[in-house]
Amino acid sequence: MMQEWIISEPVFESDSINDMLLSPWGGHRNFAYDLTNFMKPSIIVELGSHLGGSFFSFCQSVKNSALSTKLYAVDTWQGDEHAGFYDEKVFELFKKIISAVYGNENINMIRKLFDDAVKDFEDDSVDILHIDGFHSYEAISHDYYTWISKVAANGIVLFHDIAKDTGYEAYKFWDEIKVQFPSLEFSHNWGLGILFPKGDSYYKTMVENNIKDKLKIYEFKAKHMIDSKRLKIDLSWQKEQTDKWWQEAQNYKCQVDTQNEQLKWQKEQTDYWWSEFIAEKKKSTKLLEDLKWQEDQTTNWWGKAEGFQIDLKWQKAQTDKWWAKAEELQRDLIWQKEQTDKWWESYIKSLEMSEGLEREKEEYQYLLSEKTKLINNMRNPLFYTKYIINSRGKKS
Repeated sequence: MMQEWIISEPVFESDSINDMLLSPWGGHRNFAYDLTNFMKPSIIVELGSHLGGSFFSFCQSVKNSALSTKLYAVDTWQGDEHAGFYDEKVFELFKKIISAVYGNENINMIRKLFDDAVKDFEDDSVDILHIDGFHSYEAISHDYYTWISKVAANGIVLFHDIAKDTGYEAYKFWDEIKVQFPSLEFSHNWGLGILFPKGDSYYKTMVENNIKDKLKIYEFKAKHMIDSKRLKIDLSWQKEQTDKWWQEAQNYKCQVDTQNEQLKWQKEQTDYWWSEFIAEKKKSTKLLEDLKWQEDQTTNWWGKAEGFQIDLKWQKAQTDKWWAKAEELQRDLIWQKEQTDKWWESYIKSLEMSEGLEREKEEYQYLLSEKTKLINNMRNPLFYTKYIINSRGKKS
């Protein structure tokens, strides 16, 4: 009875700790799972395990099928120029997954260089050898020829990163070796070569199971799963971003509402200040009108004051003129008094010579006293002015 190849839909439990679907090996995990279940190998050796994307697919198949397979992961867990260099966290994560998920399986971690680890295996003992170390032509060629003696009869060798668009040189060695032995290959997920260098027993059985068509199914399903995963991640990211943007929008709305309240308050204050300004403007307008009226009145009063000043200047000039005349009249009166005194002395002498002059003397004394009063009054400007005016009236 022909051994049957079964296409499975496995769940890789290691993904619960470190999801590797989107890793470079993610699209080949289902094939590795079914290959392990199909071959039921005694020993699987992986050269270059890194985070375990491929290794844990073998482990999952062994666990689910309850196989007694021994699994060996060979790596320094320090990295290289192609995988990048990393710290101890990668090695600790690898151990954590084995302990948590595959603790009951026969798994061995060999932390050595490939050339050193090869000594730990007997010839013709390895059923599946997976070469996924440094990807230069020389490194792959060296790893293959160093380990090929360890591959069992009808054993299979897997080569990762054989696609030409990877930028690595693995495809050059693969193109050389695949024409020498039966082989199968995938082009997706950096490419995977399946080589049958120690016999074609499994190859023929796989061909009888129409493996070449199944490879297309694996490729299609891998692309679908990866695209779905990426879409899910994108949708999750978009949801996170949408939630984030929505929260930011809510925060912005709150800020806008707060700003609107502030603007409303500012508008109320502005309206109040504007009404106060209008009221003050009206007061200022009235004040300006009053000031203008006062200015007009001041100008008017100043004009009158200037006219009054002119009048005062004229009056002062007239007063000075009248005062000069008064002084001149006063000098005349003083001269007249002096003359009168002289005449009076002469007259007294004449009266002494005449008895009939006594009465005239009295009259003359009266006139003399009146003239004396007049002379004294002339020293008062107001009296003098009144005197002059009355004199002019009498003359006219």
